[in-house]
Amino acid sequence: MRSDINGNDSFLLELLDKKPSFSGTENRRILVVDDEPDVLRAYETVFKNYDKELNELIGLTGADNHEKEKQGLNFTLTTAQQGQEALLLAERAVAEDVPFAMAFIDVRMPPGIDGLETAKRLRAIDPYIYLVIVTAYSDHDIDEYRASLDHRLIFLSKPFVSGEIEQIAYSNCISWDRDREYQHELDTNIFLKTYLHELFSALPVPVHVIDVADHQILFSSDPHYDHRKKMTCHQLTHHSDLPCDLPPNNENCPIKMVIESGEPVVVEHTHYDLENNKRLYEVHAVPLFDTAGKVARILEFSVDVTERTLMLKENEVLLRQQKQLFDIYRSTAHTMKNSVSYLNAMADNIAACLEAGSDLKELINEQRITMIQGQINYIHTMVELVLSGAKESAVQREKMAIHQKVNETLQYFAITKLGRDQRVKTAWVMDNALCIYMRPLDLQTVLINLLNNAADAVGSYMKKRFDESSSGDYEALAALQEQPMIEVTITSDDKGVEISIENIGEPIPQAQLSQIFSNGFTTKSTGNGVGLSDVADILSDSDGSIACQNRENGVAFTVSLPRIRCG
Repeated sequence: MRSDINGNDSFLLELLDKKPSFSGTENRRILVVDDEPDVLRAYETVFKNYDKELNELIGLTGADNHEKEKQGLNFTLTTAQQGQEALLLAERAVAEDVPFAMAFIDVRMPPGIDGLETAKRLRAIDPYIYLVIVTAYSDHDIDEYRASLDHRLIFLSKPFVSGEIEQIAYSNCISWDRDREYQHELDTNIFLKTYLHELFSALPVPVHVIDVADHQILFSSDPHYDHRKKMTCHQLTHHSDLPCDLPPNNENCPIKMVIESGEPVVVEHTHYDLENNKRLYEVHAVPLFDTAGKVARILEFSVDVTERTLMLKENEVLLRQQKQLFDIYRSTAHTMKNSVSYLNAMADNIAACLEAGSDLKELINEQRITMIQGQINYIHTMVELVLSGAKESAVQREKMAIHQKVNETLQYFAITKLGRDQRVKTAWVMDNALCIYMRPLDLQTVLINLLNNAADAVGSYMKKRFDESSSGDYEALAALQEQPMIEVTITSDDKGVEISIENIGEPIPQAQLSQIFSNGFTTKSTGNGVGLSDVADILSDSDGSIACQNRENGVAFTVSLPRIRCG
């Protein structure tokens, strides 16, 4: 029930509201079109007597047991003497959401439009209406009717028999009800399929639904998935006919683990790509239960964590090295501190001897005391330098391979909130062996800030385009959204390296370009405007610079940095 859905599941309420509605009511509304009053009265007599006989039958057998049958068989008759009048009645019925289930139509109805034209226009107004062509003539060939009306069409000759009219009306109305039910099921399935496709396509990795019996994929959001072919998850995801690195007893198989526990699991598996490079994947598997409560399918997705794992290991090594270095500094400082204390005590003792007029006075002179005090000051200075060096070691500038650092930052941006929905095109026009000299954290800060600004600009641009477009433009906008809307280009020359981050979007007003890197200046409704100002300061501290200019379809920020050889 809806009252059981908490606030965290509010999207389910929105989904239910958007789901195609279906009243489930039965339609027994009939339209009769004939220019002869006697014929119209004959129809009325048929259905009036039919209802009277039905009510008498229900009275004999008991109303309680046949109430549903009574509701299902009573007809509502509406008549018209001309085709144009029938069209107006049909339009009103559709507008009021009480359409006719079927129509009996005469062929010759002078002076107005004939039966064929009336039937064609009725079908245009209501494509679901059943049509019965009733005539004593052959003004039109049957094939002509079929070509124009196709389906839901019956021919009946005059004079008609009341039993025929009753049976045709009953059959057509029942068929109309079933058509609506089937159409509702089809609309619901299409709606849910479209919703699931949009939901899964928005995820950063492909999602699979796997049969637990044979491990075959039943559904996948992977663009390479072909539902006509039987594929396993490792064939689609890892292009391998063999499963991942499972031990002989299959202990680490996520499907087996989910079946046994009935709970979601996360495991790590090793695969080899097409170049035989080792890749590490984090496999997430969630159980899907059948009506009997058994695990029938598995929802699974895999995340490539190779780079993340390597980065964590590298960071662990770096932190360990820094800790070892700091421990050396601390140990050295401790030893020097003890030496300082010892020398201070010695100096105090010498001073005391001098004041007391000891026999050692001749051996101790001002020069020796000055030397000892100099040594004390020297050791004290060394302690300060060592501690300062230990503090700076974690944030010192270093030589970095520009190619590697940019790729690492792009990988990080791809999993952030703003970057997850963006496609970024990267172009390298430079020597991979080039390096720069700056703090690693500073370069990442600069690039992430510019990429976030580009993603914001793309989002605002697409929202404006969708708001201003008509429904006919949505397909073109959706195609545009599938293309990379952010491009990162890295070039180099004899002097330095340039990193250009360009996005499709609205241009920046010319008056703002000269102020955009000023402290506190911003074009956004929120924020304090320090982002681009900080970027400019960071680059200036590393002998670099940044520029901004409008391009034909958007805006480009260009970062310039001095280059050095990596060797």
